[in-house]
Amino acid sequence: FVPIGSQCVGSAASRDMPDVQHVAFLTPSNHLVLVVNNGDAVPCRIAVQDGDELWPVELPPRSLSTLVWGR
Repeated sequence: FVPIGSQCVGSAASRDMPDVQHVAFLTPSNHLVLVVNNGDAVPCRIAVQDGDELWPVELPPRSLSTLVWGR
């Protein structure tokens, strides 16, 4: 999901979620990869925003999720 040559890019949370960590990458093929960890024992709903696009995502409990989309 994160090929050689990808660059780490900024990502931010709009609210405090101590059990959710995230990191984002831009791949050489101009895809964004967001890796999100939900360390909590309950599901967590987040919203992923890229420009004007907004996607609701439910993270399962104690999960590591990878989201990939083109720009």
